[in-house]
Amino acid sequence: MSARSARGGGTGRSGGYTKDELFGGSPGRGPASGRDEGKAGEGKDEGKDGGDVFDGPLELEHVIGFTGASPRTFLALPGARERFVKAMGSIAVLGDLDDPHAQKLLRAHDEPISALATSVDGSLLASGQVGSTHIPGFAAPVVVWDRVSERALFKLRGITQRVNILEFSDDMRFLAACGEDCVLYVWDATSGEVVFGKRYAKRLSLFQWIGAMDRGRRRVYRLATAVTGVAEVEHGELCFDATRQQWQLASAPVVMPAAGMAREYKCSALATYPSPDGGEPEKYLLAGTMEGDLLARSGGVYRASVPICTGGLLALALKPGGGADGRPA
Repeated sequence: MSARSARGGGTGRSGGYTKDELFGGSPGRGPASGRDEGKAGEGKDEGKDGGDVFDGPLELEHVIGFTGASPRTFLALPGARERFVKAMGSIAVLGDLDDPHAQKLLRAHDEPISALATSVDGSLLASGQVGSTHIPGFAAPVVVWDRVSERALFKLRGITQRVNILEFSDDMRFLAACGEDCVLYVWDATSGEVVFGKRYAKRLSLFQWIGAMDRGRRRVYRLATAVTGVAEVEHGELCFDATRQQWQLASAPVVMPAAGMAREYKCSALATYPSPDGGEPEKYLLAGTMEGDLLARSGGVYRASVPICTGGLLALALKPGGGADGRPA
C-alpha cells in the first residue's frame, strides 16, 4: 500500500510521499510531518505525536532460547558463580542466572553447535559444530575461546560431519575432540597444533581424561575411551615417544564381568576422593549407559554397576565435595 492510499483520501498528488516526508522531512507535509531540529548526526527526529523516530540500528538487549539437540551444550562455568554457557543455534551464549541481560554472544560457527567444553578453571571454552554445508566435505571445526577477553584463539580443523565430544585435560594443555566420522583428535590448547589423531572402526561414545603423572622429562596422560556398540571401556596412556618424536596412545580394555554387561555409554565423569592414608587421591571413572546403569571403574578395574533409571542415563554432574558415602544426594 502506498503512502497516498494509506492516508485514505486524495491529495492532488500523482505519486506517493517521499522518504523524507514519511520519516520526518519537510514540516507540514506527509503523515510524519515532524519538526526538523536541524541537528546533524543525532539520528532521530521528533514525530507527530511528540515521540522520537530512530533511523539507526536497534540495540539487542536479551536473547532467549536453547537448541538442546545435543547433550553437551549447556555447561556451568567453573570459578564463576551463577555463570553458564549454552548453545543457541550457531552461537555460544555466555549467560548469568542472576542477571538475564548480562549476555555475551560468541560467533564463529556457520552451523549449529553440537558440543561445548570448559577448562578446569573456566578460562578456556571450546565449541564444536555440525558439519558445514558451505564447505566441501562437511568440515566441523572446533573453536577455542578465551572466556575473559571473549575472543577466538584457535579454529581447529580435521573433524567432519559432527563434533560429538570435547574435553580439556586437567592441566588445560590438551583438548580432545571426537567426531561422527569416527576420528579422535588431540590438540595442544596453547598452540593449536595437532598432537595426536586416530580413526576408529566406529564412532566414540565415551572419552574422559583421567589424570596425568610425570614419567621422566615428560608427562603421561591417562584417559578412557569406548566406541559405539562395544561393551568394553579402554584405559589408555598418551605419552611422548622420544624415538619417533611423536605422541602415541597405548590402551587396553577394562576387565568386565563374564556376562550380562553389554552396554552402550552415553556420558561420563571423573570422581576424585581423598585417600584414607593421605596418598594420591582415588579416582573413579563414572559412566552412564543407555540401559540406565551407572558404572564405576577405578585403576582400570571394574568396580560396580548401579541401576539409576529405565530411560537411559544421558548426563552426569558431580557435586563439589561430595560425601563419598555411596548414597544418592
